[in-house]
Parts: sequence; C-alpha cells; structure tokens
Amino acid sequence: MSVNADLVEAIIELLRANMHVVREDGSLANIQVSREWLSQEALPSGVDGQVTVGLAECTSTKVELSGRLRRQVYTIRVNVWSHENGTRNKMVEEVNRIVGQNRNAPAEGIAYLDVAGFRNLDRIDVKPFIYRTELVLKSWSFVDMGV
Repeated sequence: MSVNADLVEAIIELLRANMHVVREDGSLANIQVSREWLSQEALPSGVDGQVTVGLAECTSTKVELSGRLRRQVYTIRVNVWSHENGTRNKMVEEVNRIVGQNRNAPAEGIAYLDVAGFRNLDRIDVKPFIYRTELVLKSWSFVDMGV
C-alpha cells in the first residue's frame, strides 16, 4: 500500500474515532466517514451526515542535495454532506476541532496536518437540499528515498 493511501486511511480513522455530533434532540448523530466515492450526492439512508476523504494532490521536494530525503506535501479534500444545515455546521466544527487537536501528531509518519481552507457547495436545486462543505487540508511528511 502506498504512503498516499495510508495517509487517507489515517485521516479517515482519526475522524471516525473522534467525531461526535449531537443532534437537536440531544442524541448522537449517525455520521459515516469513508473514502470519496462515485455517488456522493446520494446520502446513505439511516445516516445524519457523511464525511468523505480523498487525496487531491501530492508534491515532493528535495530536502538534501542528493535527493535522498524528500518532503512530501499532501493536499487532502474532506467533504462534509448532510440534508440538514445545522448538522453540516456541527460536522464542520468537529473536523476543525479534530484536526486542531491532532495538528502536530495526526498519525504515524505524518509530521503535520492543518485546515488550509474551505468552501460551501450547497445543492439547493434538489429536494431534499444537500448541504456540503469542502475542507482543504494540508499535510506533510519526510520520506527517506534510500538513494
């Protein structure tokens, strides 16, 4: 398995283990965390919201002149989906909280993780409405290429 796939899985596990969203009635919301998939706009039945994680880009730069040690910079897309605006907002707050609390040691082999930006991509032309926020995360790690 590649480093890129491990990074996405590590972020999925980090979010899955730490995400706790409370509904208006005081009960815990059922939030599904998974990889990006083809039919993202069809929320699975029985869930209050969905978080999808996918790798958008990976760049590699030399740290040493020989090229043996390289810094990998990752851009990760985290999409938050819900049919309720309030639930979506709470989910976005949770992603921000989880990333903030685990910024310096998010997973083994990952040096840093932070939210670089976000944008709302709501679909109000369909019924029921689909409230979506795309967060852009930046991460990096150092890789010994063994050259």
